[in-house]
Amino acid sequence: MIGYKKSLSEWQCLSEVKMGRGSPIPPMLRRKIVEQYQKGVSQRKIAKSLKLSSSTVHNIIQRFRESGTISVRKGQGRKTILDARTVNAERYIQVLEQHMLPSRRRLFQGRPCIFQHDNVRPHTASITTSWLRRRRIWVLKWPACSPD
Repeated sequence: MIGYKKSLSEWQCLSEVKMGRGSPIPPMLRRKIVEQYQKGVSQRKIAKSLKLSSSTVHNIIQRFRESGTISVRKGQGRKTILDARTVNAERYIQVLEQHMLPSRRRLFQGRPCIFQHDNVRPHTASITTSWLRRRRIWVLKWPACSPD
């Protein structure tokens, strides 16, 4: 290993790393930020001691306060790649079961939330709306021809 002594801890090695804009913050460093925040250390002092920007520290702490986790980004994950060109109501329900339900459990941990989708046919099909109703998933009302 070039530049590292065997006696250095993993944390000491990480603190010497210069991270460029957009570089992912390692989970260990995120944990360190949250630990210091929970001890009452100011965000500015945390940023200075870890050689990070104040906005980076602020964003990590904000995500922790909102979700209770140190995950990379709340609500982001692997994109779902569909194997068919047409999505019907049955396929849409499969996608919801495989992706939305686990994300909802992880992010909201039983707290109430509102799900949003638009008015395309698979979303408004009776089989889809009854599936959502059975699982007590609240859906944001979406007006027809909405500019969004």
